[in-house]
Amino acid sequence: MSRGRLYLTILHWTAPVLLVLIWLELLSGVGSVKGELLRPLSFGLLDPANAGKLHALRLPLITGIVAYLHATVGLQLMARRLRWIKRKRAWEIGIWVVGILALLQFLLLYFG
Repeated sequence: MSRGRLYLTILHWTAPVLLVLIWLELLSGVGSVKGELLRPLSFGLLDPANAGKLHALRLPLITGIVAYLHATVGLQLMARRLRWIKRKRAWEIGIWVVGILALLQFLLLYFG
């Protein structure tokens, strides 16, 4: 499998996961404040306390990792398709370095 095909596969798998994670982030964030609406909308699965824990503790880590992976791979595909970029290998390495540094910065802030 070529790198371009691998990047496309990663994008295809991370896009729906990211959509669901962001939906859960928004639902749990607003739901932690508006509890009377949250229970019926989540079919009784979430109450304001659980929504707050989910929103503040669990979802940001997962969403952040998937978002950084999705963005880095998307930039890789964009750089591969632009004609004015001549040294595609150098751009690929540079994008991975920036993506990994951004992810490490996020993890340091999250766990620090």
